[in-house]
Amino acid sequence: MSGSRYINAGFEMKEQIDAGLLPEPDRIYVPLGSMGTTIGLMLGLKVAGVRSRIIAVRVLEEIFASPWQMRRRYHDTSAFLHKLDPSFPKLDSRLEDLEIRNEFLGDGYAKFTKNDVDAARLMRDHCGIIMSGTYSAKAFAAVIDDAGKGILKDKTILFWNTYNSRDLLSLTADLDYHVLPRGFHRYLLPIIL
Repeated sequence: MSGSRYINAGFEMKEQIDAGLLPEPDRIYVPLGSMGTTIGLMLGLKVAGVRSRIIAVRVLEEIFASPWQMRRRYHDTSAFLHKLDPSFPKLDSRLEDLEIRNEFLGDGYAKFTKNDVDAARLMRDHCGIIMSGTYSAKAFAAVIDDAGKGILKDKTILFWNTYNSRDLLSLTADLDYHVLPRGFHRYLLPIIL
């Protein structure tokens, strides 16, 4: 469950803030897809006492990641963790520290826009960091847009790059994707080859 990693990331961020390794961000930009990253990070930061506002940049249509679904999953995850460990606080699901941004999705999931292509190129050219045009580049495009509008003036921001650049080909090299339903083959062919 990717969300659980982000709960722990919230605790780790608090440790880094307390150690003086980074200032507490006013705004944290993350891509919003299946909601695991956003919900996990929000839970971890809330429990750790970090007051940062999460700017969740939509990379998937709202039907798959609506505000009411986020509230429900946030509540359900919080209740589940409290059930496992009663010392984990019960958190309300008002999500007041969340802002969902819709304007960077473009024509839909995995359809690149000029803004996210430019954002990915800027990050690669100036920092040597690779970003996915489907996820992180859309979130970084929001950072660039907000900076251009002056919204980030005198703010401490953190951009969360969710791109995994590890080569996982060795994990799938011996697998036969043909055992899966035919509809999945087109998604796996580029990975297998």
